[in-house]
Amino acid sequence: MEFYPCNRHLFIRGIEDEEEAKEDAPPVVLVPDTYKVQVEEYGAYEVLGMSADCTIDMCCGDIALVDNSMVKEIKFKGKIYTVVLENYVFGYLETGESQEDTWET
Repeated sequence: MEFYPCNRHLFIRGIEDEEEAKEDAPPVVLVPDTYKVQVEEYGAYEVLGMSADCTIDMCCGDIALVDNSMVKEIKFKGKIYTVVLENYVFGYLETGESQEDTWET
């Protein structure tokens, strides 16, 4: 089953830096249960698909820099689909590995 974004949304996948992967290791210091880890305000995401009505000039495979608080995860039948509205893309990096520009809806 394929997921096709609609209404100016981008279908994205998070990109982990090597440093971020190391941070996922078990903690060495115990902290109170009420302690909240600070989340980065902005994140880098690979674009997997775009709605046909997106006006942003980027391609699937590019890296989008977005506001992490606006990224939405949709859980359906055991899969997680991550999307963001194109308004929350602050910029992008071309990878040169573009696939198709948009997905027909």
